[in-house]
Amino acid sequence: MQTTKQTKLQMILIILLLILIGANLRTALTAVPPILNQISDTFHLPAWFLGSLTTIPLLCFAIISPFVNRLVHRFGMMPVITAALIGLGIGSFVRIYSFPALLIGTLLAGSSIAILNVLSPAVVGKYFPSKIGVMTSVYTLSMTVFSALAAGLSSPISGVLGWQSTLQWLAVFPVITLAVMLFNQSVQKKPSANTIQHSGATRQTKPVWKQPLAWALTVFMGLQSLLFYTILTWVPSIFVSHGMSQNTASLLLGLLQLSSLPMAYLIPNLAG
Repeated sequence: MQTTKQTKLQMILIILLLILIGANLRTALTAVPPILNQISDTFHLPAWFLGSLTTIPLLCFAIISPFVNRLVHRFGMMPVITAALIGLGIGSFVRIYSFPALLIGTLLAGSSIAILNVLSPAVVGKYFPSKIGVMTSVYTLSMTVFSALAAGLSSPISGVLGWQSTLQWLAVFPVITLAVMLFNQSVQKKPSANTIQHSGATRQTKPVWKQPLAWALTVFMGLQSLLFYTILTWVPSIFVSHGMSQNTASLLLGLLQLSSLPMAYLIPNLAG
């Protein structure tokens, strides 16, 4: 009976952890575009530089992602996720103080999210190898919802709290995620066969760098990221330049992202 209760608690904690990891994957980035003008006015940034606030994290994705697997082999998956959450929290908190802090915080947040991007599917594969489609939809749904909320509400909230406090409050997400993960680790002293399963997939003998399919997927995912982050960065500014208020532009950006909610649920399930 005690084992059954512990197993259920572990399952709940892992699902909650997936939801929270999803909440961290985009919020630190999508909250920025609607308040770009305020950031620019505070730090006297040139217009050409504003786009780099979302470009820098993408470069981090490209540079950091290939090395995540090595970090996991050296330190373990959960310690690497822990480090990423700490880095994301620090990056979100410090980037509001000065222009150098903005750059350092953006780099730190981008690098941390790059690690979480890679390891989110690994967490699903480790704990739910027989339910990959369903559990992938859990964190993609969470990512979409929280990303839309961050984009849609950042401008209205910044009008009340100021853009600095708005961005700093985003550090709460990695802190809560870290707390849940540490609690999960303390509960899960003895892994249960029902919650932690390892798939019997064999290792690839051919290096991924020499696989045409891997390169095709890389190009595809790179192009869709280019489209998403270009729209994310500039749509609010385009709306404002056409006479909309900044708050309306922010809410419309959030609505645009919410429109992807059905696909965020359906596609992982269909693929699974």
